Amino acid sequence: TARAARGRPAPPAPRPRPRLWLAAVAAVVATGVTYTAWPDEEVGGGKPGQRPTGPVQATVRAVWFKGPNGPQASGGTSPTTVRIAPNAKDGARVGVVEEFAGGAGAQWRTAAWVAAFRGSQIAGCSLVDHEFLVEAGGQIDGPSAGLLLTSTMVALLRGTAPRADTTMTGTINPDGSAGPVGGIVQKMQGAAKAGLKRFGFPTGARSHTDLRTGKTVDLLDAAKEFGLEARELHDVFDAYEFLTGERLARPVPIAEVELDLDPETTVRLRQKLTKWTARLRPELEALDAAVQNLGPAALEVQELVEQAQAAFQRGVTFERSDFLAAAYDGYVQAAVLVAVADSRIRAATAGGDVAALVRAVDASSRVQARVGQATTEIELQSKRSTGGGQINALRALQALVTAECYATVGAAAAEAAKEQAERHALSPLPPDELAGLRARLTGTLVFFTVARTLLDVATDQREFGNEEGRSLPIAAETIARSAAAYGSAAGAVLGYLESLAGTVDDDDYLVACRAKARAEAMADDKGQALLRLAAGSTAFLKGAALVNRCYSLGGEVDPAGRLTLTNKKALAMQLDLARQLAREAASTAKARVGFVPVAARLAWQLGIARREGDDAQKLKALEAFWECAFWCDLAAAAPAPATK
Repeated sequence: TARAARGRPAPPAPRPRPRLWLAAVAAVVATGVTYTAWPDEEVGGGKPGQRPTGPVQATVRAVWFKGPNGPQASGGTSPTTVRIAPNAKDGARVGVVEEFAGGAGAQWRTAAWVAAFRGSQIAGCSLVDHEFLVEAGGQIDGPSAGLLLTSTMVALLRGTAPRADTTMTGTINPDGSAGPVGGIVQKMQGAAKAGLKRFGFPTGARSHTDLRTGKTVDLLDAAKEFGLEARELHDVFDAYEFLTGERLARPVPIAEVELDLDPETTVRLRQKLTKWTARLRPELEALDAAVQNLGPAALEVQELVEQAQAAFQRGVTFERSDFLAAAYDGYVQAAVLVAVADSRIRAATAGGDVAALVRAVDASSRVQARVGQATTEIELQSKRSTGGGQINALRALQALVTAECYATVGAAAAEAAKEQAERHALSPLPPDELAGLRARLTGTLVFFTVARTLLDVATDQREFGNEEGRSLPIAAETIARSAAAYGSAAGAVLGYLESLAGTVDDDDYLVACRAKARAEAMADDKGQALLRLAAGSTAFLKGAALVNRCYSLGGEVDPAGRLTLTNKKALAMQLDLARQLAREAASTAKARVGFVPVAARLAWQLGIARREGDDAQKLKALEAFWECAFWCDLAAAAPAPATK
């Protein structure tokens, strides 16, 4: 959509990668790791399974590799200390202490944030419950610290000491699964030199490139050569057990049939599908006819119309196969593309009439007020009597946050474009500037029309927002703490992404950035905690998905917008694991509150339907499974229903 608004499909050139970089992963010091007191403080933990009541710390050693590729590639270690203490202040507190100014890069700092966020969730608390401090030694950077930093933080929070001979590498995904990383052979070599004996790496990375030779090696064989015991790790549960020798209890995955849509939801969803198909069929026919009379601009708009028709047909196919959630998603994609194509047709038919374009923008800008009004109404409606009702309201708010992002971008662009249009009315602009003005007005129109379509989606989801289950509402304080945690984690993930690739020419990046800003703007307003949670969770989930696509899976988008992945095997394994973790989260929700929320079941069906598609569809399936786990985790935070 963002590319279509500018009329330029090609993404920006990738940021040059540095020749020398250090990818970090924590490893325990060979002399042993124990709970130690901070200066002038008493030790607050140390008993396995017991959350510390005071400050605790563990000194660990980070493993890195450096390039350039070839004979000079090598690995080594750096000392790292992780400290955790109770947090008596509002908001999250995560810090990184450096030995040298700029010694810890942006990716390392973000890894500490994400580890604190996910480690807190796994330990059964919130990011805002504790202060986290990671002290990095030497010059170090890279995102691969996530898996071991998370496991170390869980150990500290649970009062369990890590093994002194163990290390691992891998990023952390939103559902706790391990993401692939690079330079593992060199990291193994560095760990062996430091006297470590055991090394874990993410599932899917076993066939790995040795940066020194350029050859693909089996990591289990490479580990033997270095005298290391190696293990593939699926997720943080595996990592924690490998690091501590203690197994975290995990639920038995729920049967997939229990994630099916219930009859009432199915009826409602079919009604929505009927509404969307009745709307889209004539709109697509009208667009097709309009393109025939468009002249020089027809080729560009025709591509958009064909994409809309393809999305619509996917929806039809899914509906015939009873994948109703996927059908709905396909129709919404088609509607967004129709909105973009219609905006470009209106701009083209206006010709050089800038005043006509300004009038069209003014008319479309009314959507911003409508989005604000709908948000206020759903916030009032969100004062529910059940946790399930709050979740349904939150899902509608997430859709409104997305609509608001597009409307906000459109409003900012409209203000600048209209000022330029006023100057043009007084003194005509040169031809090149006039062409730029028309393009900006067209782009503004696109953003507003997409916002209007997404407002319709939010209205649909609002109508799904009935009470659900018998659990009591989630406590306001719990929602506020979750909102603070997701808002802070979203900022860390987006900083992480930007350190990897700079700005990303992608709608999800645009939405994530705007949603993060929205969450941060509400930091001091406890009365809007649910809306802040909607904004923060939207930004976090979209940002984490982009990091996984751009870094872990090596995703690249060609000038035509087609996505290819360089690490397809890892994606296949991520899908299998995310599917299992979603079922585990659903099992926890059902055990605690007696139901699996409709939001989770809709996301589950979307993931099941899209998992057999192309790379882009598989990524959507992965994100849907992550979203399923998110809704189940939130449901599990509601108080259990009262027993008779």
